[in-house]
Amino acid sequence: MTLHRSSLYALAASCLLTACDDGTSVKPDGDDTGDPDAVIVDSDDTDGPDDTESDTPVSDTDRATDTFEGGDTDTGVDTDPAPDLVVRTTIPNIHAGIHTPGQTLRIDGSVVTAVRLAANPPATNGFAVQDPSVTENGGLYIHVASSTNLPAVGDVVDLVGLYEEWPATAVPMTDTMARLNILTTLPLTSWTRTGTASLPPAQEVDLATLQQFATAERYESMLVHLSEATPLDVVTNPIATNGEFRVSTVGSADQVIVDTQFFDLRTVFTVNRGDGVNALTGVCYFEVNGYKIAPRGLGDVDTWIDP
Repeated sequence: MTLHRSSLYALAASCLLTACDDGTSVKPDGDDTGDPDAVIVDSDDTDGPDDTESDTPVSDTDRATDTFEGGDTDTGVDTDPAPDLVVRTTIPNIHAGIHTPGQTLRIDGSVVTAVRLAANPPATNGFAVQDPSVTENGGLYIHVASSTNLPAVGDVVDLVGLYEEWPATAVPMTDTMARLNILTTLPLTSWTRTGTASLPPAQEVDLATLQQFATAERYESMLVHLSEATPLDVVTNPIATNGEFRVSTVGSADQVIVDTQFFDLRTVFTVNRGDGVNALTGVCYFEVNGYKIAPRGLGDVDTWIDP
């Protein structure tokens, strides 16, 4: 059968429109910007004979949620009946309730604001990160297994982790803390240092703000600066097992717990009821008994008052 040149052109164009055998495809995210926001990534991360492009996501300039999927091996047959999903997102999206615990999330460009070693009780390692572009709902705690592979304060990191609301417990909870798990038992999870940056400024808060769940939650895992018109008074002795103590002001019913997640003030001061401090900076940290402030070192303490 003889085909005219015009027929050959039409046939070639039809083939290009109907098939692509290199194992990748592009998913728009519906933001109407016209940019291809997500690429389905092959799980083998290698270029086979029919792979003409690298298995990496394209540049993403918007803040919408994108989905990455793995599972095929460039044979045209999906060998993974339940493909792994990695969803690109932002920290504010997590706090907005867009995601469901149990999803594996990817967050790029966060700044490390605090690092925690298991030496401080309880015995877990982790670090706090912050989205430097926002002043509320921009913090996230990262739970890791290793104490030898941790970033430093000021590092810019890309994260892939399993999202959870912690603690996941049967005990009635007023609130929970969003965090990502990056563990050796979760093979898709990782963190990568991409540079360094200045820390975002601490947000100004008072005792009433951190005392109430409704107002404290927006600062969860973010840097905050706690102060009042008068110095803060230490109103309880430190708990022997974890070093926590409470601060308040004269005549105020509001009290905030000073936490030891990142630094134990007892290593520098003899902390006793009746002491005081002008102001404190630290991470707004959540545990079972409420939101707390967790200083990271002596530099977060504005003049300790030992009468």
